[in-house]
Amino acid sequence: MEHHKIIEEWYSLYADDIYNFLIYYTNKNEAEDILQDVFIKAYKNLDYFKGNANPKTWLIKIARNCAIDLSRRRNLLKSIFSKSIFRNYHNTPEELLIINEDVAELYRQINKLPEKYREIIIFRGIIELSVNETAFITGWTEQNVNLTFHRAKKKLKDSYLKGSELGESI
Repeated sequence: MEHHKIIEEWYSLYADDIYNFLIYYTNKNEAEDILQDVFIKAYKNLDYFKGNANPKTWLIKIARNCAIDLSRRRNLLKSIFSKSIFRNYHNTPEELLIINEDVAELYRQINKLPEKYREIIIFRGIIELSVNETAFITGWTEQNVNLTFHRAKKKLKDSYLKGSELGESI
């Protein structure tokens, strides 16, 4: 199959997932720009793609590297969470407000995690990549992925509970 056909197919299959991943590193406009860069780089480097790897994980690895490059150029790494992961239209307005506040607090706590914990929470917990896919993207062993994910979840839980208690006492 020709390179451009392969990239078109991958774009239709994986662009949304890669965009959602990039939102956790950048803002909406930057995510859109990086998404284009990801597929341009994939097109240019398609000959280096090993067929035994999953195209989605290869593309996410490119996206991760592009996002890291952007953050290095600016000397900062931002995470903007622009959408609620909980949408339940049967809730009362008061319940929705509480849910949105909880989600916002969770996002704040994720953003405060050390980079490797934040990444693993995003890969494993939010975009639900497998241990194998996460290991491929990060260059870690599967055992290290599992251990780091466990530690990251514990740290997130502890900081979330601490943040919630502080919010209630104010």
